[in-house]
Amino acid sequence: MVHDSRCALFAERAITASWQEQGWSLDPDRSRYRDAPLVVRHFLMTHTEPIQDTAGLDVRFRISRIGRTSVVGRAVSRLRPQAGS
Repeated sequence: MVHDSRCALFAERAITASWQEQGWSLDPDRSRYRDAPLVVRHFLMTHTEPIQDTAGLDVRFRISRIGRTSVVGRAVSRLRPQAGS
């Protein structure tokens, strides 16, 4: 079973990877978005089922509101079905 704190880490890594695909970088000189640091003001997790294993874990984002300086949404984690099941 995956510990609660690891779930937050998976969401954070998925958010960072998504921004990096769009051209964001930790290095402002290489970043497409020089004035856009990634900052989390509020983070809330609700578990509807336990995560037993991280192999095959998908994290998807659902955005409910986009403002000038913020985004409100949620990350949804799901296990991909195993081949043959």
